[in-house]
Amino acid sequence: MDQLSLYKYIPFNAPSLNGSDVIQNKRQSCFENGEIWYPKANKLNDPFDCNPDFQLPVNDEEKLEKIVNSLSKNELKFVEGKIGISTKEELLAFLKTPNLMNTAGLAAKSKIPADFIHRSVFVGYLGALFSDSISSIGVLSLTEDPFNLRMWAHYGGNSTGVCLEFERNSNNILGSKSTKKVEYVAKRLKIMLHDRHKEIEEMITTKSHIWKYEKEWRNCQREGDKAYPFPGKVRRIIFGLNCHKDTVELTKNIFGAKVEYEEILLSGDYSIQSDHGLNHSLSQVDLEW
Repeated sequence: MDQLSLYKYIPFNAPSLNGSDVIQNKRQSCFENGEIWYPKANKLNDPFDCNPDFQLPVNDEEKLEKIVNSLSKNELKFVEGKIGISTKEELLAFLKTPNLMNTAGLAAKSKIPADFIHRSVFVGYLGALFSDSISSIGVLSLTEDPFNLRMWAHYGGNSTGVCLEFERNSNNILGSKSTKKVEYVAKRLKIMLHDRHKEIEEMITTKSHIWKYEKEWRNCQREGDKAYPFPGKVRRIIFGLNCHKDTVELTKNIFGAKVEYEEILLSGDYSIQSDHGLNHSLSQVDLEW
């Protein structure tokens, strides 16, 4: 196992800094209970995240039948509400029938396949429905890099928050197969509808290459917008550059002496200097930001 720690940026501030702050009180409660929040997949900040390009197999009647036969009662009911077809037999016949567009000679003029229009509508409906079904999955986003200024700004409350270091080993979920390293790709993920159920893992762990600097890992739970136990032992807590002393004090009171603490400062040469005497050079993506 080549990665011993994974990190979580959290925009945690002492509630006293903002008066009665419901969100900060919830974060404090999570810390006190040894828990961390898993947001739903549809609340992630990238609109393409967990939202691949669903497609039908081209000219493959066997796979088309497989898709239709795999529809659950809820999926079929959803399709019925959209196009008025209530049985799998009727739906399959509809999808195999040449589009009305072809009878008018419009398909040939536009060079669009005869069955493209109504099949594409079906793809859109079923793809949206499936995306909605996986959107309720809880996603915990972690990173290999606790010293990234862009991530401190985006996820660490403009450097006023904290970053938790979790131990990753073979005895916790961070070291299990349920925690995956995110793959960054240049083109949007394409998923054939007949493979949608077995490609859920790929959907959740594939992102655009523009996020590559995040060096993300993910652990997922069936239900999001819930708190779950820490995925591993908290080894260290890093305080942001602008972290208020009240937040530092409160965090130390919650976690106690079993956790190491580190405060970071900016040095004079565009690097981050810790109070442990360590220097962390900023990455090129930070310097270009």
